[in-house]
Amino acid sequence: MKFVFFSCILIASILSISSAGKLYCKFVDQYLGYSCEVQNSTAYDGSKIEVDEIIGEHLPNKTNDDVIRVSISNIQGINSIPTGITKFFKNIEDFEYIDQGLTEINSSDLKEFTKVESLGLHYNELERIESGLFQFNPLLRAVYLHENKIKHIDPFVFSKLPNLKGVTVSDNVCKLSKTYGWFSTMKLIEQIENRACFSN
Repeated sequence: MKFVFFSCILIASILSISSAGKLYCKFVDQYLGYSCEVQNSTAYDGSKIEVDEIIGEHLPNKTNDDVIRVSISNIQGINSIPTGITKFFKNIEDFEYIDQGLTEINSSDLKEFTKVESLGLHYNELERIESGLFQFNPLLRAVYLHENKIKHIDPFVFSKLPNLKGVTVSDNVCKLSKTYGWFSTMKLIEQIENRACFSN
């Protein structure tokens, strides 16, 4: 009887971790490239979404393979980065997860975005940027982390990103400078490596 009870709890816990869901896209073609701007989802309970369907009408002569940008911004019910997006959009270069109340992030959340060059995580509630966060995203050229609540950045979290040209971390608990272009970004990374935003 105890075993059955424990099994039920375990199954319930697993189901609460993630649930299949749909993303509703508005497809737009703009200066940032052909994009899926997420308008809604079928997740309303805050559980992590495993995307099983993309709903939306493509522009003429466009398909999922043409999508290079996905933006999730201020969408109710999506409280963590969905998994399975790249099953549908295999060529994403720009991923945005903005103003979603994200409080923590680790490398597994970004594991599928191996081709992403620009990552937007601004206007969230992040407090810590830990070592190895970008280990699966070696092509990153720009990372946007401004206007979170960041009080710790691992000194070497950006060290294995050879293409990195831009990082924004202003307006956080750590008082770091705004960046304008490559040179100021390199100075900022030097400050971070010197533990300008480090706490145990």
